[in-house]
Amino acid sequence: MNKELSDFVKKRYPDSKSDLFAVFMERTLELTKPHVFMSMINQHSWMFLSSYEKLRVKIIENERIDTMVHLGPRAFEEIGGEVVQSVAFVLEKGK
Repeated sequence: MNKELSDFVKKRYPDSKSDLFAVFMERTLELTKPHVFMSMINQHSWMFLSSYEKLRVKIIENERIDTMVHLGPRAFEEIGGEVVQSVAFVLEKGK
């Protein structure tokens, strides 16, 4: 991220500021209407790293996890190796 984007993200999305994929998750949930489903496939790091703890708490307290599949490494041919692990999930917007 360039400085302008980084400053915006830190101010507007402090719970997911570590990476744009997490910011996109949080923004998508903001745009989702109550009792509507939102789904994504992205990196699994938001489920484990301490830097995303507030994001996890926000999701657990405000949304309903409908489905979650930890795809792990090599889920996609185009992304090789053990470095990138993925998760697919469906959340139902709560409040």
